[in-house]
Amino acid sequence: MRLGLLLLSFFGVVTPLRASPLKVTSVPERIVLGRHRTATVEVAGLPGAGPVEADVNVGVVTALRAQGDRVRISYTAPEQRSPQELCLLLRRKGGGERAVAARLPLWAYAVVPVKTRPNSQVTLTIADQVFGPSPSGRRGKLKLRVLVPPGVTSGLAVSVGDTGMRSTRKVDIRPADYNRLALAVSRRSGEPRSLHIIVATSSETAPTPMAMVLPPDNAGLGAVPVHLSARSPGMWYGTWSPEGDAVAGSWTFEVHLPGSPRSVRRATVELAPQPGPQPGPVVVKPATSPTSRPVSESRPWRFGVSLATGLMHNIGDLVCPRFTLEAGVSYALPIGVVGARLTVGVGWSGQDVPVGDGLSSTSTSLVLVPVGLLLSYRLPLGRLSPYAAAGPVALLVRTASEGEHTGARGSSHATAGALVLLGARLGLGPGGMFVQAGYQHGRFDERDAELLAGGLVVEAGYRLVLSL
Repeated sequence: MRLGLLLLSFFGVVTPLRASPLKVTSVPERIVLGRHRTATVEVAGLPGAGPVEADVNVGVVTALRAQGDRVRISYTAPEQRSPQELCLLLRRKGGGERAVAARLPLWAYAVVPVKTRPNSQVTLTIADQVFGPSPSGRRGKLKLRVLVPPGVTSGLAVSVGDTGMRSTRKVDIRPADYNRLALAVSRRSGEPRSLHIIVATSSETAPTPMAMVLPPDNAGLGAVPVHLSARSPGMWYGTWSPEGDAVAGSWTFEVHLPGSPRSVRRATVELAPQPGPQPGPVVVKPATSPTSRPVSESRPWRFGVSLATGLMHNIGDLVCPRFTLEAGVSYALPIGVVGARLTVGVGWSGQDVPVGDGLSSTSTSLVLVPVGLLLSYRLPLGRLSPYAAAGPVALLVRTASEGEHTGARGSSHATAGALVLLGARLGLGPGGMFVQAGYQHGRFDERDAELLAGGLVVEAGYRLVLSL
C-alpha cells in the first residue's frame, strides 16, 4: 500500500497537472482585437497550492492573483489585429514540471473580398455567423468586413441575383502568422545549474517544437540541442544541465515551432561559475528581443550583401581566380527561406587560344565579368544553413591578344550562360561565413575569340544579413 502511494506521489510531481478540466472565462466574454485593449481572464480548476507564474504567447500579463484553484489575470491584448489563439501557461512556483495550459480565442475583424454577378445580394457565413445581405453593385464586386475567430480559413458566400438565381461559393480567409508558443523555464530544486523547461502551444495539435541552448558569445561553443518530450496535447517538457565546468555568463535557451516563422521564444539564464554564488532568476523574452540570437528568421524579409573569392576552372587550360559581390533579398517560408540575388563577378587569366582561321596561335589575356540573377532556397538548421541557387548569367569578356601574324589587338564579347551553386552558411555575427561550389555554363565561339568561359566554380566568403 505504501509503495503504491509513493509511486502515485512520484508521478504527480513529474507529470502535468490535469486532474480536473480547466474552466476559462473572460471579461469581455468575447475579446475582439482592435476593439478591446485590455481584458480580465479567469482560470478555474488549477490544481495544487502556492503562488502561480504565467506566460502567454501573445499580449502581456500585467497582473495576476491566485486564490485557491482560481487565477485572475489582467491581460493586455496584442497590437496585431488578426485572429489569434491565446495560450496561457500557468505553473505553481516550486512545482517543478507541474503546469497547465489554458487557451482562449482572440477574435478580429477581416475584410473579405467577394466577386459575383452584378446586382446581387450576398450573404457570407463564417463560423455560424451570418453577415449581410449586401449588394454587389453593377460590377459584381464587394468587400465585407466580418468578425473572424482564430483557426477559421474559409467562409460560405451565397449570392442571389435580381432574377432570383442563387449560387454558392467558398471564400478563402488568409490567416496571419503569429507567435504560438508560451514558455516557462525554472531552476531545478537543489540544482541551480539545471533547468526545467516547459513549452505550450496555442493548438493541441501543433508539431513538436525544436529547442536548443546558445552559449555566451565568448564561449567559442556551438548550439546544444535540447530534447522535448510530449506529456499532454500541446505541452512539452525538457531538462538541461551544463556539462562539466561550463563557461559562466548569459546562456540563452531558445525554442521555435516548425512551420511558423514568428513562433520563437527565448529565456536568458545567468550561469555562475562552479562552485559559485546562487545564480539570478530566469528571464523569458519574446521573439523580438534584440539581445538574443535567432535560430530561425523571426522577421520574414531580410536583406543580404556578400563578398566572396575563389577559382573557376573550365576543365581545360583556363584557371581563373575570381571575386564576386552579391546583393539580394530573402523571405522566410514556413519551412526554409527563398531569395533572389544579383551577383557580379570579375576574373582574369592568360591562355593560348585558336584565333581566326586557326593557322596561328595567339597569346591572349582576358578579363571575364559574369553578371547574374540567382534564385535560391536555404534550409536553416540551427547555425548551419545549406542552400542551393541557380539562374541566368550574362558573360562579358575583354581580350587582349598579340600574335605573330595578327599583331596586337583587343576585343569585347558577350554571351548568355547559366550558373548553378550548392553551398552552406555558418552563422557568425550579423551574418555568416559560407562556402559554395557549382558550375557556370558559357561559351564564346566567334571569329576573334573561341573560348569556353564556363566551368567549375569554388568560392568562400562572408554574407552580411540585415532585417527589413
